[in-house]
Amino acid sequence: MTYPSADTNKELGSLLKEANPDAIVVVHSEALAAIRGLNISPCLGIMGDPAHFPAYYSWRHVLSPNIRFFIKKRFP
Repeated sequence: MTYPSADTNKELGSLLKEANPDAIVVVHSEALAAIRGLNISPCLGIMGDPAHFPAYYSWRHVLSPNIRFFIKKRFP
């Protein structure tokens, strides 16, 4: 899986160097992808639910395990 936010890390790196924050806390995969490789510290990355979890949890709560029913309900 690729994250579009990973393409913004050069611009984000410039902004963060200019702002010179005391610390950075990033939450979830999109934000983690955006700071990848910037070598800015101190930095804390917190991973929330992976990107596939919303669909996974929707599937768990569908009454019928029929995949066609799930697709029709999820993507009308």
